[in-house]
Amino acid sequence: MIKLLDQLRAQRLADRHQQQRNQLIRREAAIGGELFGPVPKRGSRTFFNLNHSTWIWHEEWIAKDGQRRIATTRYEIRPAECSKLRWTQLSIYRRPRGA
Repeated sequence: MIKLLDQLRAQRLADRHQQQRNQLIRREAAIGGELFGPVPKRGSRTFFNLNHSTWIWHEEWIAKDGQRRIATTRYEIRPAECSKLRWTQLSIYRRPRGA
């Protein structure tokens, strides 16, 4: 019984640490998103370190044509190179038929 309680406490502690880490990453991402200026209204921007060699830039905004746009850029930093991978997406909402 004591062993089970110890395992439950250890799991709760690990869960709490993971939640704190996730909150810290989200806060750092929000701060990073403001590094290059204010975030536009009706938009969001995050910039954060995923691991020791990967940085992520994620941005969402409403374009002048009224469509929601999404762009994600992943930077892989290595001693001899830096690679950049970029994804963009146009998000279109379509009402379900019959709605």
